[in-house]
Amino acid sequence: MGIYFDEIGNLFGKYSKNTEKEESVMVGSHIDSVKNGGRFDGVVGVMGALEVIRTIDKNNIALKHPIELVAFVEEEGTTFGSTLLGSKFFIDEIKDFSRYTDDDGVFILEKAEEFTIKKDYKKRGNTPIKAVLEMHVEQGNVLYSENITIGVVTNIAGVNWLSIVLKGQSNHAGSTPMHLRKDPFPTAGLIINEVEKIAKNCPFSDTLVGTAGSIKVTPNVTNVIPSEVEINVDVRDISQKGMDYLVTNLKEFAEKLIEDSEIELFIDVEETAPPIKLSDKIMNIISEKAEKRSFDFKHMHSGAVHDSSLLAKKYDVGMIFVPSIDGISHAPEEATEYEDIEKGANVLLDTVLELST
Repeated sequence: MGIYFDEIGNLFGKYSKNTEKEESVMVGSHIDSVKNGGRFDGVVGVMGALEVIRTIDKNNIALKHPIELVAFVEEEGTTFGSTLLGSKFFIDEIKDFSRYTDDDGVFILEKAEEFTIKKDYKKRGNTPIKAVLEMHVEQGNVLYSENITIGVVTNIAGVNWLSIVLKGQSNHAGSTPMHLRKDPFPTAGLIINEVEKIAKNCPFSDTLVGTAGSIKVTPNVTNVIPSEVEINVDVRDISQKGMDYLVTNLKEFAEKLIEDSEIELFIDVEETAPPIKLSDKIMNIISEKAEKRSFDFKHMHSGAVHDSSLLAKKYDVGMIFVPSIDGISHAPEEATEYEDIEKGANVLLDTVLELST
């Protein structure tokens, strides 16, 4: 394959042996992970794409359209503080790169340039894309618990990341009477509890989820009343209406809590991605190919955000899920049966051939 990079470090391998058309069928995923993550998330889609191309080449299958393997960078957002940076760049959604630095203060484009210069590969250019396919582990327990081999993804949930900051006054934990304190921590606890209540009791969406996944306390000392608490909340749904419901109700709850207190409240939406519906055409092809191979399959939504959720803004995109054992992901115990990966890769192969021949 011809090997290419773009300016942000996305890696492409283009297979164009005896092809007639210019448009590529893009196949792949990401290879970065979260801290203490597993070895299947993202990587299954990249290795599956590589195996599809190896199989086509080995069997000398004639293609009309080139096949383009992609490994996106920073899907998880752990190095530069923002998710889906590789795919955001690919569809031209990054306007200001200055905010994306790692823990050492190195800008993402500097890091990418250093990496690609060492590799000495060409830049990708502007090859048009006919369709995009991504195989991925489910990262949930639906397929595994129902003993189903293939998930045909219909929708990808949108996401909002909220930063909720409560500011009070640090003071001595022993000598400050309870009625004279400006302690933001008890208020933070009530807000965290309310996230779960709102998500569970939404009257119109059973796919709405909310998670208070991170909390920072300043100064975080046992015998000091905190001066500040920051809560980071993850809100997801396949319906924008559901996401808006949780965000709006949580803001109203938090504002009411501090009405008669001396606690200051600041709420910002730091990251946002809209819910996405994937291509009906590609969904139908994936379903047909799974059925032809006599694999059990299920139409389902993805609660996790993927590069495909951004690419679907510009291209026909399809996703194939394979089961995660016990639904575990983003953890060292993450695992998928190799037989299930093989079946997913065969459905991926069949779908690629339908689109490229």
